[in-house]
Amino acid sequence: MRARDVVVSSVTVRDAMRAAASVVGHPTRQRAANAVVRAAVRLVGAPRAVVYLDPHLIGAHAAMPPTPARPPTELFLLASVGQPRLRAGYARAVADGWLGDVLRPRRASAGIHRREIAVASAGAPASPWPGLPHAVAVPLKSGRLVVGVLVVGISLPSEVDASRLAALSGFAKVAGAGLVTAIRHEEAARLAVADPLTGLLNRAGFDRRLREELDRDHRAVAVPGALVMMDLDRFKYVNDTWGHLAGDAVVRVIARFAIRAQVRSYDVPCRIGGDEFAVILPHTNLDDAVAVAERISRGVANAPTETVGVPRGTIGASLGVVSFVAGRVGPDEILARADQIMYRAKRRGRNVVLADDITSYRDGYTA
Repeated sequence: MRARDVVVSSVTVRDAMRAAASVVGHPTRQRAANAVVRAAVRLVGAPRAVVYLDPHLIGAHAAMPPTPARPPTELFLLASVGQPRLRAGYARAVADGWLGDVLRPRRASAGIHRREIAVASAGAPASPWPGLPHAVAVPLKSGRLVVGVLVVGISLPSEVDASRLAALSGFAKVAGAGLVTAIRHEEAARLAVADPLTGLLNRAGFDRRLREELDRDHRAVAVPGALVMMDLDRFKYVNDTWGHLAGDAVVRVIARFAIRAQVRSYDVPCRIGGDEFAVILPHTNLDDAVAVAERISRGVANAPTETVGVPRGTIGASLGVVSFVAGRVGPDEILARADQIMYRAKRRGRNVVLADDITSYRDGYTA
């Protein structure tokens, strides 16, 4: 081996280790993937790179044993550099081309291949590498499990020699493990504030999001917000008559059909106790908040609980709505007032919505 070859190889290994260090420790999959593509282009000196991941494999990774799995039929773009026309979520079919070869666990290896245009999703560009007829593709692995592909676009195969290809393969191993670690951290953070029965935010998530909403509004201008508190009517009767498993099933139905299906995309639905729910309504005045609460009330009354063995209409709901302006009240005061209004509604009977402007403390009214 010539001395020049030894120098090139040692420099490349050192670069690979430096690049690998930059992708470890990121708290989210997006930040980790962004670090991977930036490090890859610096390592190889290429103008573009993308990270494709298998969402099904990633989603089930924590529960899967570290054994080879069936390769995915489709990959989704998570991050790119030098590719302004590509956006996260771009889908690319794998089929039996060279991407498929790289993804197959028993055949997974790095290689330089002539570009093959794969079938893309509707509206996506036909070629993800305009003007660059070649690419380097290396598998992103965690243990023996292939979770995605790192693709680096180049003009000529000679631009990436054997030592740099080996360095890129070593980098990809660390990058794959870093991505999986970030995904697990992200999932753990999500589960820490998620209600396991309904998938809504739990009490800890509710407290955090309400504080964030008040802080965001206070930093900007005096924008109104609202909070809806809801307690199910006759829920104890359901538990006593059909059992607690039926009660849990009813809670899931209510969360899906009466809450998620009735709120807006930017609202924040939460389950903060057994049969008690809350919805944070950003940038919402009192009248609009009451309209949301009324939709939820109707959704509870019409929820298809018969699908879980409880006649439709058995369950009702009492709802309390408060409107507020950040900077004038705190989260504890907002929650306490919403609770008061909700229990006042409960004393008036089933399916009642009461509301109050907490800023002016005008009397509540029946909507």
